[in-house]
Amino acid sequence: METASPLQPETILYVSFSKRGQYYANDASARYRCIYQAMKNSAAGIQSDIIHISEIKKLDLTNYSRIIFHRPRISIKLRALIKKIHKQNIIAEADFDDLLFRPDLAYSSPTVLSNKESLTSAKKNAQRSKAALLLFGHCHMSTTELINAAKDIHPQCRYTFTPNQIPSFEKPVQNHSIKKRFNNKTIRYFPGTAHHASNLKIIESTLAKWLKKNTNAKLHIIGDIEISSVLNNLEQVLLSNSLPYTELNQYIDSSWVTIAPLLNNPFNTCKSALKFWESAALGVPVIASPNPDFERYYCDGLELFSNQDEFELALNILSDEQKYYKASLSALQAAENAYFTCPINAIKKITNNTSISSLNKLETRPETHHRYKKQYQKFKKLIRSPKQFFKDSILNTFRN
Repeated sequence: METASPLQPETILYVSFSKRGQYYANDASARYRCIYQAMKNSAAGIQSDIIHISEIKKLDLTNYSRIIFHRPRISIKLRALIKKIHKQNIIAEADFDDLLFRPDLAYSSPTVLSNKESLTSAKKNAQRSKAALLLFGHCHMSTTELINAAKDIHPQCRYTFTPNQIPSFEKPVQNHSIKKRFNNKTIRYFPGTAHHASNLKIIESTLAKWLKKNTNAKLHIIGDIEISSVLNNLEQVLLSNSLPYTELNQYIDSSWVTIAPLLNNPFNTCKSALKFWESAALGVPVIASPNPDFERYYCDGLELFSNQDEFELALNILSDEQKYYKASLSALQAAENAYFTCPINAIKKITNNTSISSLNKLETRPETHHRYKKQYQKFKKLIRSPKQFFKDSILNTFRN
């Protein structure tokens, strides 16, 4: 890893490009890649700050030895900023935790597969991320498959595998016993957004068939997602709107299992296994589609499936009480690898070491109410790119 001059201590600035602006703490991706990484550095004695790209002009960048840009997108301002940083002998690095920089693979983006974005728009956005990646000589990636995907377009770059991790003080507390979860038989799926509807479709028919056979079991989907009539007509299926990241643990805690189905495509191959250890940390087994990062955590608490028969088999395996008990304990043990030792005062060191009010502003705000969320998202898209907005609207009209 590149280091700063030995004459001065290392100081790191994380720059978020989150669409939530100064409320980047609402963004799970910014939490894992900026906030938690800064806490990890702070616990190790390295001063780290966080700011949104829109407010970086308020800072004296010479106070930092390294600046890490999370999910950067190309712009005239970014080019000028990187040029300025290089002149000041500051190390500039990028950080990606999703396959956002391959226009040729944009067809596998969840937004495209769920008809929430046209392929033309997805390629355009991926091109902006690719152009930004090419500005950097060093990049952090959350999975090894992301590194492989980046090397194909930027082989001169130096890559560091920086997996997603959580500070130890955020480790959740179990309030439900293994027996209570087993008897309750609630399967939960946390898609978060409607973009993951295509992932659920690969198991919908099998899941519906299994629920009909096991009338004591329930399926609870938490996220703004559309499901087919195959599931929607079952009384055992409950749908809830998306919840803030901080409220998910209470629902995971009361689950029998959680599921993480993924279409087999380039985008999903590069995804992190955080859906596993977010559940495993509470002793809740996971049934997931395989990818390299999930396979890093393979244990009795993680059932991987490649087809619908294997998915049904996984449900039946975890329906055995002894096997479920073993799986729950195995999941807890495997999840330990996702945490780093960090005292609670690490966050205080980050948020208090500044006189600039917008720096390290770990504020959150309520997400847009679900009744207005779709209209709000459409409005933002119209403002960003009116031409593309109307193109996508016409395309969606024909699709419907």
